[in-house]
Amino acid sequence: MDMEDYEKQEELKRANQLFSESNNLQKRQLDQQEQLSYQQKKHHDEIIREQRWNAEQKRIEKFEKEMDDKIYGLKVEIAKSKDWEVKSGLQVLLDEELTKKDAYYRQKSIKEEADRQEEEKRVAKYQKEIKKAKLVSLIKKIIFTIIIGIVALIALLWYFSGSNQDNTKNTFGESNITKKKNSDAEKQSTVKSSSQSSTSKTKKSDDKVSNAVTTKTNFQVEVTKNQIDVRNSPDINSQIISTCQLGVYTIVETLEADGYNWGKLESNEGWINLASTSRISESEVKDAVSTTTEWEKSYSYYYVPSNTSTLMMAGFKLEAFGYVTLYRSGAEIMASNSGNPVKGSYTIEKYSSSEQVTSYVINQKTIVNGDAPETKLVSPNIILKIHVPVSELKKADSNMSQDEDKVYYGYISNLGQHILTDGNSPMPQVFFNRGE
Repeated sequence: MDMEDYEKQEELKRANQLFSESNNLQKRQLDQQEQLSYQQKKHHDEIIREQRWNAEQKRIEKFEKEMDDKIYGLKVEIAKSKDWEVKSGLQVLLDEELTKKDAYYRQKSIKEEADRQEEEKRVAKYQKEIKKAKLVSLIKKIIFTIIIGIVALIALLWYFSGSNQDNTKNTFGESNITKKKNSDAEKQSTVKSSSQSSTSKTKKSDDKVSNAVTTKTNFQVEVTKNQIDVRNSPDINSQIISTCQLGVYTIVETLEADGYNWGKLESNEGWINLASTSRISESEVKDAVSTTTEWEKSYSYYYVPSNTSTLMMAGFKLEAFGYVTLYRSGAEIMASNSGNPVKGSYTIEKYSSSEQVTSYVINQKTIVNGDAPETKLVSPNIILKIHVPVSELKKADSNMSQDEDKVYYGYISNLGQHILTDGNSPMPQVFFNRGE
């Protein structure tokens, strides 16, 4: 398993772990919500039932007290009365009240039995609801488990599909590896130990290369540091022959030696350490190549004010492999910077926003002087980012103290011209290709 497959596998594990944790958290939250809803409903029902019970108890107590007071009053009246007819009448009333009291308590006993049965039904109902809630929760857990299984299966299919594609393309893989023999390194192995130290270092570097394994390939990487060294051979101690600025570069050969991954530039300039780059996917490569190639042109100012010499117009040329040359034609620059142009790097990205930017109305194929042209809003196709290191800027101006970055938005005019604008309103800086 190569490093890229290992990273994919680890990334897949992390994704599955995060997905599982997220699902478990959702389950716990759902269970808590269901439990809280059930407890709230139960508490609400208990409060209402308690209020009704308290009110009923007060009514019963009041009724029973009035009934007892009435019976007691009749008994007192009977005891006080000396008239037998009056006593007989009061006794009849007392007997009726006692009969009512007996009937009342019989009904009360029947009602209490009915309430007890109703309470048992209520408890049974709540138990049934609890069982139903548990069943629903179990069904949801089963659904979540099925979803996790489907996602895991899709992720595994994606992983193995990606691994197969990578293996067939021979990118950073160990398949179809061919060993190269370096005859010069074998000859140098016979050099005596009394050779000069520089020759010894070169011999060690070549020996490392001859013992390493190279892989023919073709892919693109993006340099993520301000600049990285280009060496004449894939060894950390080999000679630095140039540098790669920020941009996109094509790698045609790879080699792993002494813990470093090296890539050979398509321009045959040398080798770079791939640890300082990020690999671009195949779809991004196709888009980037087609987009970048289309905009590899020379650009000049579209509008130059009447009080500005046309000999001092600024411009630049977008070249292959992400290089840009900045120039100004004029006596001052030609004298101080002739034959030593300012170099930088650039990247091009697709413009994905719906927001429009400011540009000029482009209605001719020549430079505009005098009054400023009319401005308009345009929808760009690309974003151009130019980076110029301070070491290059000092060629034109020794007072420069820091790198310079510029951002332009590109679109194609009605005349078919490639236009670049910084989008600033009301006076944008606009460049165009005069050859179109």
